[in-house]
This record gives sequence, C-alpha cells and structure tokens, in this order.
Amino acid sequence: MNDRTKVIIAVFIVLISAVSINFDITGNVVREESIIGVNPKTIENNGVISIEIKPGIKGVDQSLQFYRDNGLRIAHLSTRVCKYSKCYDDVTINKRIDGLDLSKDHRMYIEVYDFGSDRPIRIYFNVESDE
Repeated sequence: MNDRTKVIIAVFIVLISAVSINFDITGNVVREESIIGVNPKTIENNGVISIEIKPGIKGVDQSLQFYRDNGLRIAHLSTRVCKYSKCYDDVTINKRIDGLDLSKDHRMYIEVYDFGSDRPIRIYFNVESDE
C-alpha cells in the first residue's frame, strides 16, 4: 500500500467516525440535551397547547411541571406514554390550560427534567386573560 492510499483510507475513516458520532444506528441525530417546544406561544384560558418533547440520548422524566413566571408551580402532568419513568422517544402532548386565575395576562413555563444534562429544561409561553 502506498502513502497516498493510506492517507485516503485514514481520511475516509475519520469522516465516517465524525458522522457516526452524531447519529444512532437508525440514522437519527443523537442529541445530548433534550428539547421541549410549545405551540402556540400565546394561549387563552381553556386554550389547548401542544407540547413537543424530543428527548436527548439519556432521556427525560415523563412528568411535566407547569409554573407561573414567578416560580409558583400550578400543575403537574405525567405523559403516561413512556416506559417506566423515562421517555426516550419523541412525543407530542396536547393539554388544555384551564382552571387558572386569569385576572391578568402572564407568562408561564413548562419544565421537564433532562437526564443527559442532569437539570430541568424549560419552555415559556404566554397566557391571555379572559377580560
């Protein structure tokens, strides 16, 4: 084997290694940290919010916590779509936001514990009052 062939093989191995580090065996991108998203970003009382969870490689807790912007927890939701207490697969949950004291507009956030980063992750959304 000449030097040129060795260089080409080495470059090929490095490229394959670099690509495979960020993908699992099925070709899906492996995320270290989980991602949570909501749609729409602004809802009314009794409005439905769509919560999309994309777990990282170590998964997320199946429990979602709902907080007001001041840190007061107002609701808890278990996804009940995951095996055991961790979620590893992408999931979308539709949740009706009701029964809140909506005398004024305010911000809320949803928090889910990410086992990959060993901390909770948050997504904020706005709630409009009935008035």
